Amino acid sequence: MHPLLPSGPGCSVLVTSRKPLTTLDAEHLHLAGLTEEEAVALLARVAGPERTSRCGPASR
Repeated sequence: MHPLLPSGPGCSVLVTSRKPLTTLDAEHLHLAGLTEEEAVALLARVAGPERTSRCGPASR
């Protein structure tokens, strides 16, 4: 993963993983998972509510 990370001044990167990434020299934050309602709302915000409403149950 290191070759893909920018290293210039002022660069920041957010890396997500379900497993601990112990080889990264980084600050680790442990976050709780989203509820189904929160996940669907986030997907609608990112993909657009018109797309998620067309998908119906598939967006859940």
